[in-house]
Amino acid sequence: MLNNLFRHIIPHFLLLRIIFFLLILIWVFGFSLPFFIPIDQQTIILYQFFHKIYSGVCHQLEYKSISVFGYYFHVCARCSGIYIGAFIGSIISLFYLKQKHLKIKYFYIAAFPIIIDVLFQSLNISEYIKLSAFLTGIIFGFTVFIFFISAIENYFIVHKTNYSLNEFK
Repeated sequence: MLNNLFRHIIPHFLLLRIIFFLLILIWVFGFSLPFFIPIDQQTIILYQFFHKIYSGVCHQLEYKSISVFGYYFHVCARCSGIYIGAFIGSIISLFYLKQKHLKIKYFYIAAFPIIIDVLFQSLNISEYIKLSAFLTGIIFGFTVFIFFISAIENYFIVHKTNYSLNEFK
């Protein structure tokens, strides 16, 4: 009975993963707009619109942001890394369909570099390095996405299983 149940759940998880992939793709496209569309008189309003949207999730300090064609991404290097890491995780999740119960120690291991990077900069032990912020962001964003999608899928498995088993009693 459970084997039959999982055959029906897997396609739903693929659909869920596709939805998250598309949402993250739109989000990444929005903050990296200068890379895709050169800013000129016609597109400056679009650039300003996206800059305002992303101001709610990032400090947007130019000296901490990635620059393309003289224009800065709408989020800092660390946030760019986090979102791109989540995007990479969403791509991989489309091809790796196995359900996982992840151990929290992997989350802590992935969070450690970004915590150390932020802590060292906050305590003036090291200066802000865009590449370091970007790379630690990628590691963290990838891991957070994998844990997030796994938690959602495991939640639905538990609740779908309980519902289905109770239905046949």
